[in-house]
Amino acid sequence: MADQAKNLLIGIFVIVAFTIVILMLLFLHPSVGDEGKRLRVRFSDIDKISIGTRVNFGGKPVGEVTKIRELQDAIDRRIGRNGYVYIYELELSVDSAVNVFNTDEISLRTSGLLGERSVAITPLPPKEGQKLENVSDQVIYAFESGSVEDAIKELKGVAGKLDLALDSISQAFKTMDAENVWKNLGNSMQSFSNMAAALSKPDLILETLNNLHDVSEKFGESWEKVDHLLDNLASAASNTKSMTKAGKEILASLEEGKGSLGALLMKDDLNLKISSLLSKGEILMNDINHYGVLFHLDKQWQRLRARRLNLLQKLSSPEEFRNFFNDEMDKISTSLSRVSMILEETSNSPPRLMENAHYKKVFAELLKRMESTEEALKMYNQQVMGYDAQKPELAPTRGEARP
Repeated sequence: MADQAKNLLIGIFVIVAFTIVILMLLFLHPSVGDEGKRLRVRFSDIDKISIGTRVNFGGKPVGEVTKIRELQDAIDRRIGRNGYVYIYELELSVDSAVNVFNTDEISLRTSGLLGERSVAITPLPPKEGQKLENVSDQVIYAFESGSVEDAIKELKGVAGKLDLALDSISQAFKTMDAENVWKNLGNSMQSFSNMAAALSKPDLILETLNNLHDVSEKFGESWEKVDHLLDNLASAASNTKSMTKAGKEILASLEEGKGSLGALLMKDDLNLKISSLLSKGEILMNDINHYGVLFHLDKQWQRLRARRLNLLQKLSSPEEFRNFFNDEMDKISTSLSRVSMILEETSNSPPRLMENAHYKKVFAELLKRMESTEEALKMYNQQVMGYDAQKPELAPTRGEARP
């Protein structure tokens, strides 16, 4: 009996507590003034702002948002102001004692652990030479404060520019080091030092002037040889010009496909034939490397060959070719989308991406798709080139009757 009375008292206490909490939520409201004044404020972004959002003046609640209206003209014509398109107009009901001047700043603020949004009116003094005016009865344009994402983007841009500047400085030092600038500078300083030491010796200067005089006399005597050498250089330049002109004519004839060599080099299917031969050689070396010299006797190689023949059978007609490679491109596009989604979700650097098992899985799938498509294209090219090489053998001779 005592336990039942105890449980009854606990239940009554819980019910009374819940009743008090509900009454407080229903009938107790924070005081925000008499809401006797209406302000019209325009915003370009009203994220998490709704009717009933609190309005603070210097941190004190003085009203709330009573109406939100979209400015269709600004949306359609993209009418801008201060670099923003103000597409929302909010009506704020504030206390009649609140006055807003042209120097004040109205913006959206986030407060509290839950990120509660509010409209903040911050009173500011006028700037030097600015006239103070009451704009409570006018349309007010809010100050758009940057978000955390914008700050991170700007910081990332600054970091990128700083990285480029440091790379440029490092490259400049490497270039100077590679070109022995410091060594040359040291040699130049040593030369200046030697010149200064030489100038302090008059006998050495006189001897140097005498040597210069002898050199000038010998130079005058050898001028005829220099003139002859210049004539030879002019003749060599003329011959070089003739050879260059002939080379240009040869290259022009090759580009036009004239002659046997021009027809061979400028033919459109030369690249395809070379690619087919290289692909065949690569497949042969891979088969020998994996299955040995007698690879044609290996069961795995025979199954691989059957799979290749089946793929060539799929590519035997234009429609099958188009359908097959459309499917392959769709698979590659899907793999690329998966890789892109992982990169956007993680935002990690390449070393950290290699620790992500999901990234390695989808990236390996993408590489596999690319290799499979490349192998199919090479096999199709081999089939086309092989058929083109067999046409002369299959063509009937003059003495044979056509079927």
